[in-house]
Amino acid sequence: MTVYGMVSNILAVCLLTVLVLTLLKSFADGLKLYLALAYTAPCLISGTFRISFETASFLVLFLFSILKSGWVIRLRKDHRFWGMCFAAGWFIFFVVVSFVNICLVPGLRARPARVFGLFRFIYTQLLLAGAIKNREDFFRTGTFVYRTFLMVNVPVLASQYVLPSSLACYYTLFGRADSSAYLNEIKIGFYTRGYGTTYSPTALGIVSVFITAFFIVKYLHDRRREDICLLAAGVMTGVLSGSKMFVFSLVIICGICLAGIPLFKGPQGLRQMIKLAVAGICMLAVSIMVLAYFSQLDRILSYVTNPLENLKSRYGAGGSIYSADKSVLLDKLFFGYGASVRGMELIGDSMYYVMIHDMGITGTVLYATALLAGLIQGLRTKDVLKVLYVLLIFGMGAGDPLYFAFPAVLPTCYVLFVKNQMTGGRENADKWMEVL
Repeated sequence: MTVYGMVSNILAVCLLTVLVLTLLKSFADGLKLYLALAYTAPCLISGTFRISFETASFLVLFLFSILKSGWVIRLRKDHRFWGMCFAAGWFIFFVVVSFVNICLVPGLRARPARVFGLFRFIYTQLLLAGAIKNREDFFRTGTFVYRTFLMVNVPVLASQYVLPSSLACYYTLFGRADSSAYLNEIKIGFYTRGYGTTYSPTALGIVSVFITAFFIVKYLHDRRREDICLLAAGVMTGVLSGSKMFVFSLVIICGICLAGIPLFKGPQGLRQMIKLAVAGICMLAVSIMVLAYFSQLDRILSYVTNPLENLKSRYGAGGSIYSADKSVLLDKLFFGYGASVRGMELIGDSMYYVMIHDMGITGTVLYATALLAGLIQGLRTKDVLKVLYVLLIFGMGAGDPLYFAFPAVLPTCYVLFVKNQMTGGRENADKWMEVL
């Protein structure tokens, strides 16, 4: 084992110990810490075998949730009933489809990791539903998780761009065995895009998008300088990731924010919008200088000037989705393959393609219906963050299999489970929400 591998194991074991001690003291605090560490802690390594901290820590979290049975009881009282029914029904549907295909259809190969991944995604949300009762709780949890993520990733990103020799170190700590993007960077010998503590620039870009949307809304509600700083850090990490998804999703965020400007009347509301505008200009200027220094400016500007071109690598001629064998989907169009595959067909690059493969049109419609119900509720209750999250999940899903990816845990939980009551809101923030 290399020195980097030993360091990764020592850090991971220490953080797992901290997580266990926190769970012993308070399950709610341990749950927040789990979310914060899942994408910032290094892997556990044994020879050629690697297990992400996200997976290892979930097993600990699951054990504690069973031992602390009161949390399972709280779930039935606090979270919204239709969200619980959807989450449980969707998982049962996936398991049944998987079982039928694997047992009755010859020639299919099982993928048990797929079942575990979806179970982890849904179970974590159910636990969050017991801890987060309203929007204020969600803002407190989100601030802790996203602040921790940014405090770790900003210096890591800086070192990745300034020290190309750190490639081997960060791949050992945070990469995956199948991280083709990381392996290509190692062949080149330097970073062409930022990875932070994630396994790919796309994952870093997706987290940054959710962070940006979160702190825009939080700043308009709380008006704290810390939120402006964290918003700036979120935008910087997204820009430095070089991710197409980040640039593409900023169009959605900016459109919703611009729609709310006319509702900020009076000197106080105007000051808040001026602060956001100045912060945005400063972030843009710094981002341009950094990208120009690392010769990334032309590529990012091409994403901005023609955002739909970003999807050509997937849907254009020669793209991954365009070149995929569509007959695989047509054979099981209504119910999908579940946790099985026929051969080496594409399982990635698009939430919609992957979902139709796994659950067919039936499962895809169930998922879309749940999100649309959240969107309608957000429009009815003037909850702009819920609307932003739903639109971002639908939008980014065109370029990433996001429907049970870990970056979407907090946003999806908010859309499906979190109640909309918030006390102590500020007048201008409420007016801004009423644009919807």
